[in-house]
Amino acid sequence: MCLMEKELDQSLKAVGEDFGDYVVYSEQTKNLYALLKEYDFIPQIALIPSIITRDLEKVLIHELKEVNVTVITPSDTWDYFRSRFSPLNKESGIADFFYLPDYVFVVNAYAKERAICEGVPEEKIIVTGNPHFEYLGMAYQQNKINQNVKQLKQEWKIKPDHNIIIFASEGLSQLLLQNSHEYPGYNEVEVLKVVSETLKKFSNPIFLLITIHPYEDPTTFLQQPFLKNIQHRICKNLNPLSAIKLADIVIGMRSMFLIEAAFLGKRTISYQPISASNDQYFGNVSGITNPCYEPDVLENKIAQFLENQGKQVISLMQPQNATQNVIELLDRFSTSHSQNL
Repeated sequence: MCLMEKELDQSLKAVGEDFGDYVVYSEQTKNLYALLKEYDFIPQIALIPSIITRDLEKVLIHELKEVNVTVITPSDTWDYFRSRFSPLNKESGIADFFYLPDYVFVVNAYAKERAICEGVPEEKIIVTGNPHFEYLGMAYQQNKINQNVKQLKQEWKIKPDHNIIIFASEGLSQLLLQNSHEYPGYNEVEVLKVVSETLKKFSNPIFLLITIHPYEDPTTFLQQPFLKNIQHRICKNLNPLSAIKLADIVIGMRSMFLIEAAFLGKRTISYQPISASNDQYFGNVSGITNPCYEPDVLENKIAQFLENQGKQVISLMQPQNATQNVIELLDRFSTSHSQNL
């Protein structure tokens, strides 16, 4: 049985993905464990992603562990581990890592290192790789992606000489509102302002495509004065592969979107107004993405990329056969659970 969050459900439908039958829930759902019991379904093993900006999924992790269900949280990032398994309300009296699952699947050795540094016990961490990247290249070449790109260029009146720059947003403002210790000291609007003002300095015809996370509010970006005098579009449910294929350059902060774009050959920039010594983003640490910490460095890097639109080739440095790794682990945990009944 699969539970699907409403925002993700809408995003999947918008891009034409079909995941079969599943039960949709939203932030208004009071208790996911009660929803499972309503369908008379308690699993042997549960794979539950943990969202740092709310406790709904975290509570389900705890309640399933209370009834001896093996709970696994797959993580496709390299940070925010403490927030993923700790209460949103720091004044709740609930200890950090109260919602820690039985196991955390991480994408590579660097993610394991970061998880341990943040406080996740090493024995709970299993490096599997990221199954997503095993089919990403094939999905990127699908004809429907090419057709979608062609349609969007016509619809948005993008001319052949336009340089399409993507800004990949992240909901960092929410971390500030929640008084999270993982707030990086800047937010998505501040970074977008720097990017926009920098792009205005170029004489090249530029189209700025702002892609926002499914959990972000589009009104955050509407009518921002710094977006005047620059041709732009704000998109929430755009197929990420179509967005990447549209782009000449992808600019963001520290998201998975940048890694995906670089993996698919796009030139990517991670702009973070922080000290370089404080940068722990895997894309920059590994050399997959191009780090910039000052506006003038960002301007120079964009100029360099506009002059040379060639592809970049990268290595993700992650374990091979990630899908098979996950399947074998699930089979092992399932067998172990059955033997212990």
